[in-house]
Amino acid sequence: MSFNVDKGECVAVLGVNGAGKSTLLKCINRILTPSYGCVYIDNKNLNKLNQIEVAQNIAYVPQRTNPSRMTVFDAVLLGRRPYIKVDVTSKDIEIVEDILKTSPLRIIA
Repeated sequence: MSFNVDKGECVAVLGVNGAGKSTLLKCINRILTPSYGCVYIDNKNLNKLNQIEVAQNIAYVPQRTNPSRMTVFDAVLLGRRPYIKVDVTSKDIEIVEDILKTSPLRIIA
């Protein structure tokens, strides 16, 4: 499989049960290692990046999580975690607000 995602694009992966959607996402997020081939981010081999670099480039929400009272805003704010030093700043809040207002959605079927 091969596909590109442009900067600023939001992508959804759709398919029937057992098609490999979760496996694909786990390989992209380095939870699993592909049997063959490589995952590249900005032309860099994912296996050569450290954990912070991976987290700054990829966000993953598992298929099964414990239900909580987390808002969509809070869930998107979690994506800022690799950039937050001590506490959330007004800049972090501004970035999340902008993302929620402007992010397009692209579906890969």
